[in-house]
This record gives sequence, C-alpha cells and structure tokens, in this order.
Amino acid sequence: MQNNSEQKGRLPQTNATPVKAPVKLQVPLRIHFYVWVFMIILGISPLLYILGVRAHFASRDRLDTCIAVVLIQGVLWIAQRRCSTEDLTFWEGLLVAAAAVETGSYFISLPLSFFVLLCTSAASFLFALLHDPRSPTRHAQLCFGKMIIAIHRRRLYR
Repeated sequence: MQNNSEQKGRLPQTNATPVKAPVKLQVPLRIHFYVWVFMIILGISPLLYILGVRAHFASRDRLDTCIAVVLIQGVLWIAQRRCSTEDLTFWEGLLVAAAAVETGSYFISLPLSFFVLLCTSAASFLFALLHDPRSPTRHAQLCFGKMIIAIHRRRLYR
C-alpha cells in the first residue's frame, strides 16, 4: 500500500516542524565601531609604539615592526579559527564582550570596551595555543564560549 503523499507525486515529509534559520547577533553600530577600532589598533600596535617612542624610524625598526604586525595577525587568525563555532564566531564573541561594558556614555564605554576586548583577545590567544580537542577543560571553543557567557552574565548595563 502506498502512502497518501506518494500517490499524489509528492515526496514524503520526514520532519513535520519547519527548521528556522539561526538568528545572528544584533548589536548597535557603536559596538561594531568599538571592536573595529580595537582590532585595527591591536593589529598595528607595534607600528604605533615605534612611532610614539622614537623620533626617527630606522630600517631595522621597519623590519621588526612588519614582523611583529604579521605575528599579531597570525595569532589573531589562529584564535579566530580555533575559538569560533557555528553558534558563536570569534567576532560575535568580541561583540558580546564589548556590549557587556556598554554604560550609555561613549567616554566611559569606549575605554572599558578596549580593556575588556584586550583581556578577551589575550584569553582567546591562550585558549588557541593550549587547545586540546579531547579535553573539555582545554578545548578552545568550549573555553571561549564559557568566557563569553560569563562576560555577558556580568554585563554592566541591562
């Protein structure tokens, strides 16, 4: 005996409930701005250090600065690859961390977000470097997710 849906030329349904597309994290544009500015400053921090400390820029300093910028970008890439999941990407985690210290005042929120983003980035670097996929206590994705949840739970502005 044939199924009623097969008789009408349709494929049988395997799941009666429709699957909803996941909702992406939505934060205000100023939070995106905080994270973008932080990431740019972090990425070129060796160059900013050399320009702020030295009166002239020697050729040896150029090479060292370029190497340092490339190393920072490499560590950011590794942290992003190891700490991201389908549910929580590295960038979304940084957005949650920056949004957690939002106070409503730009002059207070920006420095606080830079501090929290620096700590979050440093911790994610450690999670990525100490990653062990067999250990729940050293799994980079699990540790990063737990850290972001803890930051979100202790947010300043509710």
